[in-house]
Amino acid sequence: STPIKSSAASDVYKRQEHAYASTAPDFQAVDPKFKTEKAKAIFRKLEENGYIHTEDSSYVWGVSQAEYGYMVYIVSDLLDIKHPSSNRILWQVFRGVFSNAESMEKTAQVAVSKYLSCYDSYKAWPKEAIKIRNILM
Repeated sequence: STPIKSSAASDVYKRQEHAYASTAPDFQAVDPKFKTEKAKAIFRKLEENGYIHTEDSSYVWGVSQAEYGYMVYIVSDLLDIKHPSSNRILWQVFRGVFSNAESMEKTAQVAVSKYLSCYDSYKAWPKEAIKIRNILM
């Protein structure tokens, strides 16, 4: 995302930040797609179902690394967080939302390529991935 240079733009940005639910982390340098009503609903569902919790100013993924990958794969589609030309998942963007994202990335990426992206239909996915999909859809 591009840095905000003018103080007026910065003030507007700060006011927008305060408009979001007080229970959600206060994201500063996060992709705007994570700040939509749709994104807030996704994070609320993940929290209600025990996948994430809030710690300091970010979310913490609380289940397996493979399930983190499944969630990133699904949320990337739901929020259209993909590379504009290659349509690849932008894993690093999720680091701004999840404090433990970077440590899980490699295992999560392997799980996605082995168990999700190779199938035409989600019906062939592992049950853990289907469960996350059903919660978020």
